[in-house]
Amino acid sequence: MVKRPLVLVEWEDSRRGEGWVRLDELENTVTRCRSVGWVIAKDAKSLTLAGHMGLDPEQCCGDLTIPMRAVLKMVSLSVPKSLRHVAG
Repeated sequence: MVKRPLVLVEWEDSRRGEGWVRLDELENTVTRCRSVGWVIAKDAKSLTLAGHMGLDPEQCCGDLTIPMRAVLKMVSLSVPKSLRHVAG
């Protein structure tokens, strides 16, 4: 099994409107998000996290891919020794 780091990522996401809105009432903001997960893939363009990991066979659920240009901060988290056999 590949050792996968557990991280907390702070990132910005787009925001969608709620239907018809007057232009003078339009909110032109982005949403600041925080996500926690195991790093499944990372390259110059994107970061993929998985919120749930399974064993034998190695598998994941709840994957999320974030564009690297949206990532503001990433912090490594420690996995308790009793759980390191799962993914970290």
